[in-house]
Amino acid sequence: LNIFSGDALRHDAGGSTLRFPSGRQLRAKVVVDTTGSESRLTLRSVGMHEPPAPAPAYQTAYGFECLVDGSTHYALDAMTLFDFRTDYLDSDSGWQESAIKCPTFMYAMPLGPAADGSGAQRFFFEETMLVARPAFR
Repeated sequence: LNIFSGDALRHDAGGSTLRFPSGRQLRAKVVVDTTGSESRLTLRSVGMHEPPAPAPAYQTAYGFECLVDGSTHYALDAMTLFDFRTDYLDSDSGWQESAIKCPTFMYAMPLGPAADGSGAQRFFFEETMLVARPAFR
């Protein structure tokens, strides 16, 4: 289904209608557009005598799997979600300032002991930058 051609998607004062090739229709009062800043579902226009709309903001995430050898402050039997802590940055004012300017959170997912029997633990870490304008690189 290509919602960008023809009348597959229509908006009116009461909501939105999605028309499928089979003839079936789906009606919604609210449509949440999660396609990002390059959305073709919404038009960013500014009314007369209004200030220009701000540039889009971006959320960026990256992750990696690694071996942690030694102790960790993350539980080995539970996933850590939305870890906003910055106390480990106390000794570096530059990093602390950066964390305030561009807040982040981390997930830490324990994956069990390393297969090589070394005693190291496998972890998957993901760091998410909440919002940045321009995008974090």
